[in-house]
Amino acid sequence: AAISACHNVSEWKVALHLLHEMSLKEVSPNTATYNSAIAACHDAGRWPQALQLLSLMRATEVPPDVSSYSAAISSCHWRGALALLKDMQSAEVPPNVSSYRGVLDASLAA
Repeated sequence: AAISACHNVSEWKVALHLLHEMSLKEVSPNTATYNSAIAACHDAGRWPQALQLLSLMRATEVPPDVSSYSAAISSCHWRGALALLKDMQSAEVPPNVSSYRGVLDASLAA
């Protein structure tokens, strides 16, 4: 809930700090927790951190969902967005309208 609140008030640094604190206290974040942190990074234009969180999800065996990928896709330049769309399909996470819109927006911005 705290990380979600960070997203709502554009406090991406606090969201990342809270994720770090969770790991120090051996509290495992879930998909929703990561999604809120990824969305906070996306809203702040911090695409490297959004991608890092998506990678961390995979590394810690927290399954990214369509929201995880879509927020990360929306954070990227067009090549990164296309690569994430491909990764999404490889992970058998079906893309949705937001996923495709993120790729299209990234492509149009190039």
